[in-house]
Amino acid sequence: MLHHCSGLLRNRRISLPTKSSKKFSADAPNAMNRILVQHKLVIQQEQIEEAA
Repeated sequence: MLHHCSGLLRNRRISLPTKSSKKFSADAPNAMNRILVQHKLVIQQEQIEEAA
């Protein structure tokens, strides 16, 4: 289960805080939410494939 998380994080281009660090800190929670949603979808997909 952990390897999915690290895989998603590795695949996603993580923008490091630079001059626009204010914008970054505002976007960070949204990015995390998107990663978590994708992660849930991956797990659901696997469960469906296992059940099939």
